[in-house]
This record gives sequence, C-alpha cells and structure tokens, in this order.
Amino acid sequence: MILIIEDDEIMRTLLKTFLLGAGYQVISTVDGIEGVEAYETHRRNIQLVVSDLEMPNLNGVGAYRKIKAMNPDVKVIFVSGNIDPHLQRQLQSEGVRYFIRKPYSPDEILGAVREALGRPSELC
Repeated sequence: MILIIEDDEIMRTLLKTFLLGAGYQVISTVDGIEGVEAYETHRRNIQLVVSDLEMPNLNGVGAYRKIKAMNPDVKVIFVSGNIDPHLQRQLQSEGVRYFIRKPYSPDEILGAVREALGRPSELC
C-alpha cells in the first residue's frame, strides 16, 4: 500500500490514478497532519509514502520526521515544484533517496515507486 500526502487536489487525483492503474493500493491524504494519522492507523500495510514537500498545516518534511519516528525504515518519495538543494542534501543525510520534480510523467513517478519498493521496472 502507498500513502499519498498531497495538498493539491489535481496532483493528488492524478497520482492516485497513476498508482491505482499500475495495480497499487493507495491511501490519499490532503496534508501532513492527515498523512501522519493515516500512517499511524495503517502502518503495517504501508510500504511507501509519496509526499509533497510544501503543504499547509504540516509540511512534507515535518510529516516525514513524525512517520520516521514511528518507523525508522520508512521509504519516501518527495515531490515538489521546487526542491531546495540544501534541504535535499539534509533529507538525503536522513535517508531519503527519491526526489521528483513537478510536473512529473506517469513513467517518472511509477519508475521511482518501483525502484523505491525494490521491484524491477516491468513489474508493479
């Protein structure tokens, strides 16, 4: 199962559509607070988090750190229209490997999801 944390309704809907179409189960949330709550509730089933970086209430970094406190091995892909290089280096030092710039193509995000989950690119 993949947890989406994305405040932009259009991007959230598109991402959910891409993932469902590729055969993944998805939970989608509108901000970091809701994302952390969903992770806490479903953590046994969530294999990956795909999160926007910039959101109201609780941003992606804050949500990631709260989720990481629950599961130090959490896998995350951050998506953003603007990824600050300093922040990216900081997050990489915390174990984040995947950063995707918006707008992204279905192939780009699905490739990152497959890689993050350790699956060959031809499989879901």
